[in-house]
Amino acid sequence: MNEIAQDEVKSAMTDAFALLFFVLVAAAPVALRADVTANPEGDGSAPLALVDETLSFLKRYALTAPDEKSLLRAGVVRLCTEQMDRPGCYRPDLDGPKTTHSGPDRVRAWRGVLESVVAAEKRLRGDKFDALALERYVMDAMVSALNDAQSFYIAPAVYRKITSIPGDFIGFGFAPRSEPAGLRVAAVYKDSPACETGLRSGDLITFVNGQSVGGYRRSMALAAIWGADGERIALTAKRGAAERSFEIVYRPWTFKPYTVTASGGVATAQISHLTDGLTSAVARAISESNAGGLILDMRQAVTGSQGEALRLGDLLLPEADFGMRRSADTLTQRRWKTKGASPGENLAVPVVVILSENTAGWAELLAGALGHHQRALVIGQKSAGRPEIQLIRPFSDGSAVQVTSSRLCGPSDVELTTGVRPHVELSVNDPLALARTTLKTSAGGDFSTLLASAQKLIVESDKPSLDSDR
Repeated sequence: MNEIAQDEVKSAMTDAFALLFFVLVAAAPVALRADVTANPEGDGSAPLALVDETLSFLKRYALTAPDEKSLLRAGVVRLCTEQMDRPGCYRPDLDGPKTTHSGPDRVRAWRGVLESVVAAEKRLRGDKFDALALERYVMDAMVSALNDAQSFYIAPAVYRKITSIPGDFIGFGFAPRSEPAGLRVAAVYKDSPACETGLRSGDLITFVNGQSVGGYRRSMALAAIWGADGERIALTAKRGAAERSFEIVYRPWTFKPYTVTASGGVATAQISHLTDGLTSAVARAISESNAGGLILDMRQAVTGSQGEALRLGDLLLPEADFGMRRSADTLTQRRWKTKGASPGENLAVPVVVILSENTAGWAELLAGALGHHQRALVIGQKSAGRPEIQLIRPFSDGSAVQVTSSRLCGPSDVELTTGVRPHVELSVNDPLALARTTLKTSAGGDFSTLLASAQKLIVESDKPSLDSDR
């Protein structure tokens, strides 16, 4: 098995679920606490086995994971300040335990405090004590302690629905991004319910079904995002200074990860997700239409596949430094080099890459590599600066945890956390700036035809992002 195939096997689950979350996640005003305080699945079995499993997983894979002591302390604090805030509950010293030891001794000390809290809760609740629900509450607290917006606990009911989704997607059709004031719409997908309703990329959702979503943790937003066909969700969103209302109907729809076309001597790939088949489709469009240029429109590419990003890099770049992945586990740190196109492929055509503030992950790495090696002219807005790679781990109780397990760096170890800056930076209100651009790259050739096509694509296919009220 080659290196790309090995990495694909390791990350296939992560890629699939990342796509599901980005496409289907919509906020709902149901906190995780409701899932924990009354859980019919709890069987009163010996608690904290899941806590140990979560600790081990976070310690090994979470990029921002603190030590075990800090994670255990976070669980204890959450239990004492939120879950057990009532007369007679056990109140440990949250500044302790006091010890002059370090390392394993401190972990054991906090483990002892957590066991004492659980034992006290069992005495207080009697027959109503739910060990499994309590463990899930501690798991969520530990993941929240990572202080990473992309890391979150997934309740069993939500995880079951995610894993049972059929081939077509069922959801609202927009990708949200958590912000302190609410949920920013990162992308709205074509032919989806959200698109038909008029929700636009850049809108800030402040209320869902009449309840504020400002400051929501991802776990809270995930808790009730799924519904039956025909269910409705009412959103209040800000677009610039104006406040607007939307009602979106939950229904099945087909998500198209990419569309590749060729017209007027230009091949165009509009990409929402770097996924299997994209590279082959791009190669066919260039070869069969004898295209004189390629446009990679990655304005809505909020997620993608490692393998497909590398394959597209191989197709368009000569042998060159592509970038690297830095993981919490330094043994899995990895650097990539492109191999170049296969013999006989004449694909050295001029390339234009279009970015937006929503372009993230593997799409950022691809755009950064093409721009760094002057293989493409990169236009649009600076990308999101979210090069984090997520890993999802299911647990024995049916729940799961998603964590940021690694971070991507561009060629020459360039950090992508500040985003990829285009060669030609366009204001969303000035798409015609392209008409004044005559830059060339090492690929050679006049870019006027490509830029004219790119300008038309921006104006016609992304009119919402050009509105003056944004």
